[in-house]
Amino acid sequence: MESVKLSPSTLFAEGRPVFGVACLDDQVFVIRRHGADVEVYDVNCSYKLLKRLKVNKPRNPLDIAACAQKKRVYVLDGLDPSGRIFAVETQQQTSEDATSPSSSNSSKSWSVGEMAMNISVTSSATIVVTCGKVAQLREFSDDGELVRQISLNSELVSAQHAVQLDALDHFVVCHGWMDDKLHRVCVVDAQDAESPPSHVYGSHRGSSSTNSLHNASHLGVDPQRRCVFVVDMGNRRVVALDSTLRQLTDVPVLDKKRLPSRMCLDAERCLLYVACNEWKDVFWTSGSVNVFSVCYT
Repeated sequence: MESVKLSPSTLFAEGRPVFGVACLDDQVFVIRRHGADVEVYDVNCSYKLLKRLKVNKPRNPLDIAACAQKKRVYVLDGLDPSGRIFAVETQQQTSEDATSPSSSNSSKSWSVGEMAMNISVTSSATIVVTCGKVAQLREFSDDGELVRQISLNSELVSAQHAVQLDALDHFVVCHGWMDDKLHRVCVVDAQDAESPPSHVYGSHRGSSSTNSLHNASHLGVDPQRRCVFVVDMGNRRVVALDSTLRQLTDVPVLDKKRLPSRMCLDAERCLLYVACNEWKDVFWTSGSVNVFSVCYT
């Protein structure tokens, strides 16, 4: 792969702030700030709202990730002081009234044991949660059993999101929050995560004109093409990198009122879903999901 092009195409899910987006099969799953359900949209019907899956009493969902093997989405409740994961079954009949949530569909939940930022699912169907406050990745089985704790190198201050890069146990991690000096994306070997990262993009917090990042908050990885996508919130853009974190391209989010914050890659359809929210008077006020077409050359 020599280059990649990102082209904005449409948007959907206008409404309250969007705090997570995930895709599975022909559906896109959306969670909102302080929401108690997962909204399900149909990819093949112009992102029509199909149904809502109720989650059992979350406090403030912060992220969502999908698992193709288990046909589940995992909702991370980040306001809980110890973090909490809700496993939500997606195989359910569509309700007649798509605006009404179904009965509770989160049959399992468990504590992360630490304040958590974001969540991802590996190729082996384990769940990885980023705990930036203690500089750890915590990996769980689909039953909620702790598989391992991966301690990160001390340079990775305020890690925000980690996604598996390949089957060799490498993860891509973005870190840097608000006033932290270093805002970067790094490749980490989980077998030796306390060593300095093997590849790095970005350095000190800065503008996109200097190839710097400002609050890189979320990641997406195409495992086949080994391409990494980064939400650069403070610079209002999405960046595409190769597996060595060499920049391939970037594209601004055209809505000047909203900041990109979460993303999900549909590698099969070559679509990138980016959640964007408006920040006004120290509050998140509205949000939507922006769709980008991905073209590899």
